[in-house]
Amino acid sequence: MQNGLLKGSPACEVYNKLNNNASNSEGCPKCDSFCKEFNNKKGTPKKYPDDFENTCKKILRNLFKLSDVLESEKSASDRCSYLSYWTYEQLWKKLTNPKCKETTESISKLHEVLLKFNAIDELKAKSCHIYLTGSFDKLKEEKEMHDFFKNFDYLKSKLKPVTSEKEKYCKYITRILELYNHHIRDCCTYFLKNSSRNTCEEYLKCEKQYYPYELLSILDCPSKSSYKKQEEFFEELAIDREVILRNRYSNALTCQGFMCDPFRVVITIGFALLGIFFLHFLYYKTTHSGTKSYDDIYRYKNIYNFLVSRDTAFEERLQREHDISPRRGINLSYYST
Repeated sequence: MQNGLLKGSPACEVYNKLNNNASNSEGCPKCDSFCKEFNNKKGTPKKYPDDFENTCKKILRNLFKLSDVLESEKSASDRCSYLSYWTYEQLWKKLTNPKCKETTESISKLHEVLLKFNAIDELKAKSCHIYLTGSFDKLKEEKEMHDFFKNFDYLKSKLKPVTSEKEKYCKYITRILELYNHHIRDCCTYFLKNSSRNTCEEYLKCEKQYYPYELLSILDCPSKSSYKKQEEFFEELAIDREVILRNRYSNALTCQGFMCDPFRVVITIGFALLGIFFLHFLYYKTTHSGTKSYDDIYRYKNIYNFLVSRDTAFEERLQREHDISPRRGINLSYYST
């Protein structure tokens, strides 16, 4: 495992347990019967690699006793992920040519055997499905990252700026950081409010505290200058980053004026409404008073003209009735005695 760099690490100890149990032929009688299909019978064309039957038995032994062998691992998913990557390593060691027919048929058949074995009564409540899909190159990358994150706390406590193997550790962690950058966008979805979603939990951790750059910083590796620091790196990965930053910018522009002060806004609106009401009142009073004054004057004027015309007519009539003409004498009644 990484040329001895990870010797004594948690992941290394787990794989040692699986290796030891795989070599124990006792305790799993069903394993032999399920793996007989990989026995190349004499007189028939060779279908599977030599001794692939034994490889199958090792895998099934660990699957059968997984919860006992890795009882120190409290999580069933952790136990299963360790067994999965241990199995992948056994396969690429045995099947050196991944593209040949012998390899593809062996993997396909082993996949069938694993499905059937997981269905036995002893494993129904504690099955571990090992998916033999994907290329060996991809599975190797996944195993590297899986083991790194399982050993992260161990490495963090062990590494120091000055160490005799600094160059080897820097090279190893730089390699992991390259893989991490390659996979993280496909596996992790980030949001600016410190939340994330992980679709590759079996081999990669999305939490910020597991960013491999931190170990480069502890060692002060020369390659650390080529990578972004934690805050900048994860901020750029946030899918809602653009929307949030745009809203922040928009709010900043809006709040440069008095509109940011609710009290001033209310006071301004109140005075504006009072001003509008006052103008309406003034307009009403002016218009109504002007109309009333004009009507009063017009009415008084008509009354005056009527009175004047009536007096004039009366005077003219009196003049006609009582006027004494100069040609007319006074008539006296005369009575004789």
